[in-house]
Amino acid sequence: MCGLNTDGNALVEACLLPRIGTTLMHINGYQSVSDTSEQNGFVNLIKGIFGTFRNPPAHTTRATGLWNLTEADALDLFSMLSFVHRRLDGTRVIPTI
Repeated sequence: MCGLNTDGNALVEACLLPRIGTTLMHINGYQSVSDTSEQNGFVNLIKGIFGTFRNPPAHTTRATGLWNLTEADALDLFSMLSFVHRRLDGTRVIPTI
């Protein structure tokens, strides 16, 4: 959405982390302290999802099987991802000059 070539936490921070005049995507009106706090919380949520669900399987060998995801956890993850995706769909991308 921002046209950047990074991924993971670096991409989330580059696009969404609240910084004066440089945030590339706004999930809300971005007019108040509350809006900035919500934006920051959204960044933390996405980074938490990466740390909890994306990184362990990527760094655990299939042979050891040390990382198990229960059906209930998988369903909760899908709900969180659906929420994140819906919010990203409504995000306002700020053009860069």
